[in-house]
Amino acid sequence: INQTLAPWTGKTDFFYHAFVQPGLVLAEKRERILILGGKTDLAAKEALKWPEIKEVWNVDSDGAWRVKALEIPEMRLHLGALYEDLRLRPLIADPIFWISQQAEKFDAIFIEDPEPRRFPLARGFALNFFENLKKNLNSGGTVTISLGTFDEPDYWCVARTALAAGFTVLPHHSLDPNGFEGTLILSRGPVDLTGYEERLEATKWIQPELLLVGQALEYYRQPGVIESRTAPYAVHTLNRPACLPYLLSSN
Repeated sequence: INQTLAPWTGKTDFFYHAFVQPGLVLAEKRERILILGGKTDLAAKEALKWPEIKEVWNVDSDGAWRVKALEIPEMRLHLGALYEDLRLRPLIADPIFWISQQAEKFDAIFIEDPEPRRFPLARGFALNFFENLKKNLNSGGTVTISLGTFDEPDYWCVARTALAAGFTVLPHHSLDPNGFEGTLILSRGPVDLTGYEERLEATKWIQPELLLVGQALEYYRQPGVIESRTAPYAVHTLNRPACLPYLLSSN
């Protein structure tokens, strides 16, 4: 998919758990969910564990995975009854162009596009994309972005760009025993971490041991910490795709 190997392993389940659940726990509401670039449908599967969710829009330009999932019994078994869940709304479209044309609002948005290794796929991390995305996010909502790890420069480049667009930025990574997976959780205002760990423990389908505790998240909410951490990095724009040289220099 997009010239990369789409994973389908036990590790994949750990990744999607850590990718989806923190943003949903921190969102004030969980009724309308949007996934951009959710080509494997596994993020949708994870989100639909919440009974209060009314619809999950899953927008991706490649429908090949869904065709295979319907054809191969093992994949269909892994995805369970996902394709029978009427709350799922799969759409085949360019996610970046599609969202730019939409006035629909969502309580939580997940961005699962590939990391910005090539310019055409880096549009989803550009400043104007983040600025436009605000119109689609309900008050109290969250945006979660799948990225690399904290030691990769492009991770902090994207964080710097989201800050420049006016988002509050909360770095997060999984505690997956097979390796950390980084995400950024964005909101239009301060994220309320009150009772975060209690909410994790109280939600029966969440595995808290795979997620950062509230104390670790609080560190980046201290005045000036996130600004200082992202200050060395440039803002990523279409005219100046800053994440690309950072990524190349780290390889």
